[in-house]
Amino acid sequence: MKEIKFEDIGKYSDLPQRIINSSNDDIKYKTKEEIIREFDNEKWSKILNDISNNNSIGLKEIDQKMESFSIISPFFYKDRFYLASGKEVFEKHLEIFRETISPYIQNASAIVELGAGYGSKILNLSKFPEYRGMPLIAAEYTQNGCESIVKLSQKINKEIDVGFCDLKKQEIKDIDIPENSIIFTSYALHYVQKLPSSFINFMLDLNPKIIINFEPCYELHSKNEYGSMCKRYIELNDYNIDMISTLKQSEKDGNIALEIEENIIGGNPMLPISIIKWANNNST
Repeated sequence: MKEIKFEDIGKYSDLPQRIINSSNDDIKYKTKEEIIREFDNEKWSKILNDISNNNSIGLKEIDQKMESFSIISPFFYKDRFYLASGKEVFEKHLEIFRETISPYIQNASAIVELGAGYGSKILNLSKFPEYRGMPLIAAEYTQNGCESIVKLSQKINKEIDVGFCDLKKQEIKDIDIPENSIIFTSYALHYVQKLPSSFINFMLDLNPKIIINFEPCYELHSKNEYGSMCKRYIELNDYNIDMISTLKQSEKDGNIALEIEENIIGGNPMLPISIIKWANNNST
């Protein structure tokens, strides 16, 4: 990892200039059709095809391809900017996930990922010693994503229950989430453009031990040049803009205990994730 200045990002990526030159005509609305096209029909279908037709391809090889392990590019980490390989960025993300989730493992009934994509995060976490023996549950919006999780878990000899979830419609199907589970999301909840208060009850009704969202948060960016650029990037991609307000209102109403670590890491420097931890106020 090599530290660089914010002003230098443009030397290695055209993203800052594209954001500066953008107009509302450039907004990529995240409709159901667009999400299915991008993930089910394109990204996850390619993964499923690779692992179905080549026995030598498993989770490691898919991560290497999807996360561009050999490519050097700018990324954000704790208020600083760096150049690093895709592999370094991937490992740094996984380290943060592990350090955040692990303290809650004792006496938890399961690890649950909602909006799990092809299962990279939960399956890689399951390899660490403290996660061994923990029941694994993943829910995903796309059919090809669900099938990829199943096939990749078989390749690393991990049992995992896989089902469907639609975070926008607040639906979970084909899996049973036990009480006292650790439930997390990663770059998934930000696809719900405006988070209704009903989502809080939807999650609390599962009686989790803790809910952890690793998500980009529009409202946590300051008004400086970098923060404004991040907010504009979120607007251009039709991502969530009110997650923090919804959660803070629920905290104010006495429903949840809430803890937020702002803008920790972003493989895309304009889309860093924050760590949001919350649970039923009566259970903390």
